Parts: sequence; structure tokens; C-alpha cells
Amino acid sequence: MNKIDSIINREEIRRLEKEFDLLSYMKEKNNTLYGDNNNSNYVMFKNCCICGHEHDLVYFKDSNRFKCFGANGGVDGTIVDYIKLTDGMSEKINSMDDYVIK
Repeated sequence: MNKIDSIINREEIRRLEKEFDLLSYMKEKNNTLYGDNNNSNYVMFKNCCICGHEHDLVYFKDSNRFKCFGANGGVDGTIVDYIKLTDGMSEKINSMDDYVIK
């Protein structure tokens, strides 16, 4: 596979990250939430499955990304980062680039 094919694959991965329904996935893991209305740019969860604290996990609607404000100064990212942090996969997956055919 040539360099152009590899770039296309990375772009496809980024597209899938943006299109994935991260909010629904996070609702399954964290249950109770606040601010899930049309007037808000974000949703705050009562429980954070990343750091274990309350009111530290936020989902941002406009970017389809999350941020945990309590985990060692804060962590954020896409669905890939969220799964790495919540499902103990951080040592198994360094990045989505591990899955890109080069």
C-alpha cells in the first residue's frame, strides 16, 4: 500500500471518530447526566468512569469529544481515547495509527 492509501485510511478513521455517537456510548457507561438539552453545547455526567469523581466528565456536542477534568490534570479526546481510558486498552492501543495499513 502506498503513502496516499495510508493517508486516505487515516482520513477515514478520523471521519468515523467524528460520526460515532459518543454521547450515547457515554450515557451507557456513566448513566446520570446534566445539561442534555438543546440550549447547551455540552453534557456533564454525574459520575466519571475515568477518574471516579463526580461532575468531572463532560461531552462536547459541537466536536463529539469528551473531557475528564479530574484525571491527573485532565484527559480528553475522541471515542478511541475514551475506550482506551475506560476499557483498559491504553497499553494495547497506542493510537488509531496502529490500525492504518502502511
